[in-house]
Amino acid sequence: MALGRGYRREEDSVRGADPVVVLSHRLWERRFGRDPEIVGRSLALNGHGFTVIGVAREGFVGADLANTPDLWVPLAMQPVIIPSGADLLSNPGSWWLRGVARLSPGIDADRAGAIAAVAQQRLATANPATLAETAVTVRPVRGGAGPSSQPEMAAILALFLAIPGLVLLIACANVANLLLGRAIRRRREIGVRVAPGAGRGRITRQLLTESGLLGIMGGILGLVLATIMTTAGLRLIEAPADLAAATRVDWRVLAFALGASVLAGLLFGVVAALSAGRIPAVRMVRGDFEVAGTRWTGSRLIRGLVVAQVAACLTMVVGSGLLVRSLSKALSIPLGFEPKGVALMSFDLGLQGYSAAQRAGFYRELDGRVRQLPGVSAVSMATYLPLGDRQTRTGFVAVGAAEGPPPLVSMTHVWPGLAATLGMPLVAGRDFGPNDGPGAPRVAIVNQTLAQRAWPGQDPLGRQFHLGDSTFRTVIGVIRDAKYGDLMEDPQSYLMLAEQQESPGREIVVVARGSGDPGALSEGMRTQLALLDKHVPVFTLASYPTMLRGRTDKLRAGAKALSGFGIIALLLAVMGLYGVMSLSAASRRREMGIRLALGASTAGAIRLLMSDGLRLVMIGIAIGTAMSVALAKLLEAFLYGIEPADGVAFVGAAGLLAVVAVVACYLPARRGSQVEPALTLKTE
Repeated sequence: MALGRGYRREEDSVRGADPVVVLSHRLWERRFGRDPEIVGRSLALNGHGFTVIGVAREGFVGADLANTPDLWVPLAMQPVIIPSGADLLSNPGSWWLRGVARLSPGIDADRAGAIAAVAQQRLATANPATLAETAVTVRPVRGGAGPSSQPEMAAILALFLAIPGLVLLIACANVANLLLGRAIRRRREIGVRVAPGAGRGRITRQLLTESGLLGIMGGILGLVLATIMTTAGLRLIEAPADLAAATRVDWRVLAFALGASVLAGLLFGVVAALSAGRIPAVRMVRGDFEVAGTRWTGSRLIRGLVVAQVAACLTMVVGSGLLVRSLSKALSIPLGFEPKGVALMSFDLGLQGYSAAQRAGFYRELDGRVRQLPGVSAVSMATYLPLGDRQTRTGFVAVGAAEGPPPLVSMTHVWPGLAATLGMPLVAGRDFGPNDGPGAPRVAIVNQTLAQRAWPGQDPLGRQFHLGDSTFRTVIGVIRDAKYGDLMEDPQSYLMLAEQQESPGREIVVVARGSGDPGALSEGMRTQLALLDKHVPVFTLASYPTMLRGRTDKLRAGAKALSGFGIIALLLAVMGLYGVMSLSAASRRREMGIRLALGASTAGAIRLLMSDGLRLVMIGIAIGTAMSVALAKLLEAFLYGIEPADGVAFVGAAGLLAVVAVVACYLPARRGSQVEPALTLKTE
């Protein structure tokens, strides 16, 4: 704890008896200015007084980074905090808690699972109606990622380790080529060192020391830049303090950076060191530059580095192309409704203990107030929205349907006018009206897919169904199909019930369509809510398009990151290819002069010089295509609407790389062909 204390066991034993709260460190900073006297003060939570007993230490967020609370209250206070769920603690069929345990010494996850299974069997025996078919699973908590998110996190981590690794390899190959060119300029110096007796090992150590220093200095600079950019990025996205604390530079980051820097230095320095040891000292001392140059630029290692650069670059470009194409596909998918111009606000009156009659009156008053806001053309409400962050499914049984397990359908409770407000047109029947209230026959609206599946080839209007209970509902309308849970989902069955008839008593979303700025409309909606009850907390306040961006956030982030790395890789690969071709052309100037003197054309000399580089590029593209297939499999979970082996991405990336490679090979080749034959023969 940063301040105060945590809970005592007795504070979690009697329901509603101990209204105490522990604040998160970030809430203490953000809302209370790190007030050292906060312990002992009283706060209002959902209209109820709670006493602050402590502040959690900085960085503590619980067992799951995906769910980081601002404060904690004892579990026994649940009926006070959530009055609408008063039976959550006593109903064994309520699934809403996550258990976290620290294992005793000598107890592993398998042993803990066996112990928990015994406890589960006892509970199932005592509650056969609700727990007979249940099972228990014990999983380790790793790195703040919950069990359900660990596979996805592992894939993301692997991706964001592999991609910078490829860029680092390309950079190492580039620096190796630069050091090779520098070594060529120093060949007389190296020859002079070797001739009096300096051993090859000593020359190799000298060159590796120089490259190692370059790597370490580059690593230090990269670490400084990474720290600055990470801090700036977290501030730019307004990341929570716990995330900032989790990404701080510590000894592990320093050790990794140091190791990568030393390894990179050795990697790009070993090329020049090995090449220096293969050239006779007497040739370097007497200035036999052409022999030395030819041997160096023709080495398999240098050619292999060029091939590796091209292959890694193609892998990056293909990956970025896949994600960009996937993002384009995702953004062009027809939603079945029109989110543009729609503002959203969600809240839950059940947290304040409103009765069903009070909720209905509150909704009517709020509906009237929002309709009076400037530019508003339509207003409605719903418990769940298409492509929202919450969904619910229920069993659907059509009257006269065959026996068997009822199919599951997505369901929402709505106020009249939701379909029109969202731009989700009715294709048959009517919308809910003011007469579809309490006491009236229960009615519902289904989508086209549900109508076809429940009553194939028949008119669904007037048909009846139930949801596994004794209450029958009549279909009064059919709406056009839309996307409900996921952008890439197949057609789904969807059901709308009248909120005024069902009164589910849960979180509700106010939906308003206006002609102005949705952000301003959202703020106006929040103002009207506060005027009715300032204690009602707002959960969501955004425009519909902003909420939908969350459906593609991972894809956008991946596309931007991989595209950035791909551009860097392409530039590095082109620079490396250009450098090698320049070195090759410079070492073959004597040869080109002789060829031109014997009658060869300038165009022929250019083609000859380019052929070596383009041959390496083609080999690199072939190897890179195989590497890209492996990367595409890793990216498969992030792709929408395209296959991992997408021909456009693969062909487009290879074509782009080939065009850029031709330019990178042509410029040095043209310069290498511009020699004077007479001058070459004279010097010879």
